[in-house]
Amino acid sequence: MLAALSAPDTAVVVLIVAARLLIPLLIPRWPLIILVAFALDGIDNGLLSAFTDVDMSADGPYQSWDKALDIYYQSIAYLAAMRNWTSRPAFRIAQFLFYYRLVGVVAFELTHERALLLVFPNTFEFFFIAYELIRLRREPTRWGLRFWLLVAAGLWVFVKLPQEWWIHIAQLDFTDTVADHPWVGVVAVVGGVVLAAVGWFVARPRMGPPDWSWRIAADPAPAVDGAARPVSLPEVAEKVALLALVCVIFAEILPGIDARPWQVAVGVACVVLANAAITIGTGGLAGVAAAGGPVRRAARGEPAAGVRRQRGADRRRGLPARRGALLRLPAQRDHRPVRRLQAGRRRPRSGCPLAHDREPGGPSGRQATRPIHGDRPQPVGARGQLPARQPPAEAGPDGRRRRRRRLHAQPCAARDPARARAALDAEPQ
Repeated sequence: MLAALSAPDTAVVVLIVAARLLIPLLIPRWPLIILVAFALDGIDNGLLSAFTDVDMSADGPYQSWDKALDIYYQSIAYLAAMRNWTSRPAFRIAQFLFYYRLVGVVAFELTHERALLLVFPNTFEFFFIAYELIRLRREPTRWGLRFWLLVAAGLWVFVKLPQEWWIHIAQLDFTDTVADHPWVGVVAVVGGVVLAAVGWFVARPRMGPPDWSWRIAADPAPAVDGAARPVSLPEVAEKVALLALVCVIFAEILPGIDARPWQVAVGVACVVLANAAITIGTGGLAGVAAAGGPVRRAARGEPAAGVRRQRGADRRRGLPARRGALLRLPAQRDHRPVRRLQAGRRRPRSGCPLAHDREPGGPSGRQATRPIHGDRPQPVGARGQLPARQPPAEAGPDGRRRRRRRLHAQPCAARDPARARAALDAEPQ
């Protein structure tokens, strides 16, 4: 494409493409930079039409690059959500929306049926923006799955479906439409003002007081230690799926690539698995000197250090031993999403029935407690004295099973098993 352009046109094209490549790299640190990437995606056609002689028709050379750059910055936004987001329901919805759109783009590139882009709208981008706008002043974990589903559904129905129909079915250009019918621009501006007013005067007061001052930058990622971490097979499968879908889309969009989609997907899977195998080998060899020979222990059939630590923690909490296939990549910590470590930042819900949260005469009907020895609660006697701690009444295999069932029934057991077990220990016998 550049070879057929003059020097001034080449400079403009290079500047626009460079901006679209470099600006999205700031999204993981400043997530709302995606608004700049989105705006640049909307005006690049107009800039090229005004300042260059590049063919901007539907079959022009730049359209292929435009689609590839869209997938590029949306993939970076998804990785930013994986790194930064603390709300698990919101991330799961964003994960579905992102992969749903990727599948739709792959189907469109293989069939060239524009109706597929209406069936698979790009709701992920607007959902990402909505989450980050909320995170500016408020903790996103204050809202559950129902709230985020309503946000995604509203964006899907009232924003993306009309936009996808306008762009891909009607194939209209907003700038040309406003030039031909000025009233369309007036209606768009009035609609934007109305939406902003509804968000500011109706939605904002209902969201409660802010939790913090303005937070433009993303929160720092939690610290990751250097120990080996277990990686489940679904995480490796997600990495294969993500790279395979993105590479298939790029292979279909960009010119000069003759490989078939299944060939690209198989090649990507082989590269990912080979990378994992190399990482296991290099990490294991590097760990011999640091950890006293994990390779020799593995050769003798002994479990890895992380497995032993997990089993010991499970035994101390009274939980059954974990079984199942885990792929351990000793040095490849990037395979494990940082969002797993964000769980420690979640604030406990006010309704969590832990012992140290109960008040005398509360709805639970149990005696009041107060924490001693760090965060372990103990029952308080009638005169404020702490009675001697009694061992649990459950004994034997049947009693331990009943105790485990009660432990898992605690609403906060999934977030903090130790505190839930402490609450059970504090119950009157």
